[in-house]
Amino acid sequence: MKKFLLSVVALSLSATFCAQVAIDTNEYTIGDGSTYAFENVWIEARTFNNFPTAGSYEVPEACRGMAVIGDNIDNAKVLIVKRTAEAKIVPATETTPAIKKSNKLEILVFNGLTGTQETTIELPDSMFCYVETDTLVQCPYPINDIHVDDAGNIILSSMVLNIYNKFNSGRLIVYACDFDFAAATVTSAKKVLDYMEYNEAPDKTYRVDYVGVYGDLLNDGYVLAAISGSYADVLKFDIAGGQLPEFFDVITVKEFVPSSATVLSTGPRAFPLDETLFYLDGQDSFAGLYDMDGNYVDGFKKPAEGYSDAMAAYVDNMTGGNNGVSEFNLKGETFIVHSYRNTTGDPASSFGIVKLDLEGGGSPEPMVVFPSVGFGTESNGVRTAQPRVIVDDENGVAHIFAYQHNNGLAYYKFSTTATGTKNVLAESAVKVYNVSNGKITLTEEVASVEVFSVLGQRVAGANNVKAIEVPSANGIYVVKAIDMKGAAMTEKVILK
Repeated sequence: MKKFLLSVVALSLSATFCAQVAIDTNEYTIGDGSTYAFENVWIEARTFNNFPTAGSYEVPEACRGMAVIGDNIDNAKVLIVKRTAEAKIVPATETTPAIKKSNKLEILVFNGLTGTQETTIELPDSMFCYVETDTLVQCPYPINDIHVDDAGNIILSSMVLNIYNKFNSGRLIVYACDFDFAAATVTSAKKVLDYMEYNEAPDKTYRVDYVGVYGDLLNDGYVLAAISGSYADVLKFDIAGGQLPEFFDVITVKEFVPSSATVLSTGPRAFPLDETLFYLDGQDSFAGLYDMDGNYVDGFKKPAEGYSDAMAAYVDNMTGGNNGVSEFNLKGETFIVHSYRNTTGDPASSFGIVKLDLEGGGSPEPMVVFPSVGFGTESNGVRTAQPRVIVDDENGVAHIFAYQHNNGLAYYKFSTTATGTKNVLAESAVKVYNVSNGKITLTEEVASVEVFSVLGQRVAGANNVKAIEVPSANGIYVVKAIDMKGAAMTEKVILK
């Protein structure tokens, strides 16, 4: 993984915008409850009444992509793209042409451990531009999506309404970038894809909302672009030796599940798995695994021998609508976390985790649907439902970051062993030492501590303290802390 720059400022959890994160205190049962554990670390969602209202991703149409970067959970950063309408003319200089912009382009940066919004990185004026006479003109829909490739490059991409457009607005532009998070700057940005076709009378409308990436895009890899609308096509751009691709291959998908889906429709997403396979999720279809010829390989298609009762019930409650999936391996087992329900039903705007049967002869096993109350029911017309996973296989933990666009963002831990007793749910050695006169004292000083009601509302918080006062009524509360080593603890207390 590429190294990225941190500073004392970033590590101290300071922020330009402080979201009032909550905690999902639901006690999840995974299967029979004996093998796996699942818990929330933080959440901000409409169902928890703490969806951001200013300075964050509250502008839904402009914040369509989320990615996570970091070698491990201790330095994980959650990145969300933000595009805000803002007309701007940058005058020409002796060495640079004038730049005509229509949008302000930003990356929102969150601390993965705590959910704190740390900073905002504004992209350079010259990014996502094309040359028109003697002026650089910003393309109409820049930074629509974000990923981190296998080499740790931060990948940013535009949206195009038709790649066959006869005008420059048909450009699909993709950058591989590196950020200095301490200075909140882009230290490097190279175009790895800049594709368009002039066509006076195009016979297709190939709209690209989002991309998927594989490999090291500064050297060798590929980009997938699922086509929105009445198509079953995915474009594949191969990158070799860091050179801009001059053409694409078309992969036409031959089968969807459920079979009532015949096209990708709105906001489909493709997620490369390796050199030969990729996941694909369309508006009306469930996430499925495909080969590069468009053949359906695996997914939620009912096997000939049938599903287990648990899996049948799980699938019966699934819906299309929102799009997103990620596969991960933990302690020799393979799982997918995927968009489970759209903005309707129960739980609305939710994700699910399934353990796959790669050996054959058995049914996939549903693990959990989360959050138990969903993220919310607000419209999600851009269909974003992105899970991102950091795996700590040594400790048997998958750190899952889940983004439901206009309904919220959260971090959950999925582990192969229980992370504590029923009331002490975390890995840190820090514990609550004493509760007296509205004051909660811990066994040692911690980097941050927060106190929540059992309904998930934050009632107090502090940094670099050993004790915290709670200005609330008597009752049961959840204490959540990050110790000086970056490990987390969660404990329930009774305040009298």
